[in-house]
Amino acid sequence: MGNTEMATLKMRRMTRGDIDSVLILCKKVDGKQSRLCYRDLIAMNPGESMDMSFIAEDNGTIVGFVKARLEYMYVPVTEVCLIHALIIDPNYQRRGVGTVLMNELIDSCVINEIGTIRALIDENDTELKVFAENMGFRRGKIINYDRTFEN
Repeated sequence: MGNTEMATLKMRRMTRGDIDSVLILCKKVDGKQSRLCYRDLIAMNPGESMDMSFIAEDNGTIVGFVKARLEYMYVPVTEVCLIHALIIDPNYQRRGVGTVLMNELIDSCVINEIGTIRALIDENDTELKVFAENMGFRRGKIINYDRTFEN
């Protein structure tokens, strides 16, 4: 996507009214089973004060989003902007949309004096790790341990 094409993109904060369009985009990217579901998005309450999510639109159509939220974690308790998802329409991937969305999020965190943005990335997802490193992210000191249960 060249500079003239990027100029047609509009970045804005996500709202509750975007949920259906976001889910359509998720299914387009993920196939039948989306990583995010309606219940997840409602619970995250897009547009409220703890939400830090942004939408990328091209001619009124959502072509990407970053789902992020302020969280208070660790000891001592620290305010962190936690990225839950970065989804880009396959027709817009590798055109800078993800970078523009991430820059919107970073700028918002700087303005709001949020000192840390955290992204949880699958250690085998080389492409996403390279993207994060190119955006200035570095591997943190916290190790994630999970305990899973069968449903």
